[in-house]
Formats: sequence, structure tokens, C-alpha cells
Amino acid sequence: MNSLSEDQLQNYEQAVAFIKGVENPFKLKPSRVVELVSKEIPNFNMTLHTKCWKFYEARPRETDKSYKGEYSAYVEGFDGYLYSMKWVKFLRGELKEDGKLAQVKMQAI
Repeated sequence: MNSLSEDQLQNYEQAVAFIKGVENPFKLKPSRVVELVSKEIPNFNMTLHTKCWKFYEARPRETDKSYKGEYSAYVEGFDGYLYSMKWVKFLRGELKEDGKLAQVKMQAI
């Protein structure tokens, strides 16, 4: 790396930044989603999270190892679904809307 010119070094750093930017966005376990959402939505818990992903169809109800959606994806090493910050942001905004939280709470598990 020490032998790279200024331009080459800048290109290298941009490439690393790009790669980091496209790394897997699905990193959040359901418990972390609950923790993050509950900071803005009091009493948000795991049961409510389960109702949310079913209500908004954030992931399949059955295990689909090839699934990769907007808010969640099946992750092989984790052997389950992990969620993105986009899902957290969506829930924080969506559940503040009038009546949405009550609608989700009425869902069967």
C-alpha cells in the first residue's frame, strides 16, 4: 500500500467505502429490533414485533432460505431471519400513525 500513488490510494479508499456501503444490511436480530423500536414506541415487545412482521409481510411465515426482502432476509449462519435498520425506521414511523398500533395489536399470532 505504501507504494500507491495519491490517486491510487484515493481510488482504493473509495472502493473500500463502496464495498462497506453494499455489505449485508440484514444484521439485526429480532431482540435488537425490539430494543431499538421501543425507544420511540413505548411497550413495543417481541410479541408485537412478531405481529408487525406478519401484518406488514416483512418476511415469509414459513422458512425460505433463499428469501431476501426489503426489510429482512434469511441468513444462513444465523439460521433465521435478520432485519435491517430500514425495518426499524419503518416501524418507528408507521406505528406512530393514528390507529396503526391498535390495528397491528389485533392480529393473531
